Order: sequence, then structure tokens, then C-alpha cells
Amino acid sequence: MKEYDPMQHFEDTVNNGPEARGPEYVHSMHVTEREDGKAVFCIMKRIQLPDGKSISVQASEHTYCLPRNNQGPYTHVEVGYPEGISLPESWEEYADCHGDNDDDWRYSAVFGYVPVELVRQVIEENS
Repeated sequence: MKEYDPMQHFEDTVNNGPEARGPEYVHSMHVTEREDGKAVFCIMKRIQLPDGKSISVQASEHTYCLPRNNQGPYTHVEVGYPEGISLPESWEEYADCHGDNDDDWRYSAVFGYVPVELVRQVIEENS
């Protein structure tokens, strides 16, 4: 069994559509039929970083990503629930703030349309 590589997990997410992603990184996938064809809803596993840090990176037609489709490759992704990671100030503009913590973007659970370069940098800095 190959060793887990957080950057490979990230690259698999941003370079492939949901159906082509490595199964070792997919948490769950739901395929349903619609009138205009099938809909794929894929949830990727959290990217695990050293010291218990982790981050969720999602990309599909159902998430805040670009292009917003199921083919990829993606230029922007949805990032959620960073644990143990101090995000740079530049991420404030991507915060989707709701609830009691609207005044402090650091408490945002979801960051939408984040450029993949910024996510790659955070993963590298925390690996």
C-alpha cells in the first residue's frame, strides 16, 4: 500500500471530475438520473496533514468551484472546515460567513471559489 500524500490527494481533486477521482480519496459518491442526464454528487475525504491538521477541498457541479462542472480540471475550489490551520489574510474575501461570527471571517466554515494556487500553498506550508 502506498504512503498517503496530501498533495496528491489535492491534485486528484482539482484535476479530475468526480467519476475519475482516485477511490482512495472519495468519501462518498451519489449518482442519480435527471431529465437532462445523470447528476454526480461526490464528497472527497478530508486532506490529512501532519499534527492532526486537515482541510476539506471539494469540486463538482454542486460546489463553489470553477468551472462548476463534473469534468475538471478546476481553477477554483471550495474549501471547508480547516482544522489546526491558520489561513492567510488573503483568504478573507473567500469566506462565506453566516451566523454569529460574521464579524470574523476566520470562523467561516466554508470558503468559496478559492484559487487552487492558494490552497496548494496552504497545504505545502502545513505539510
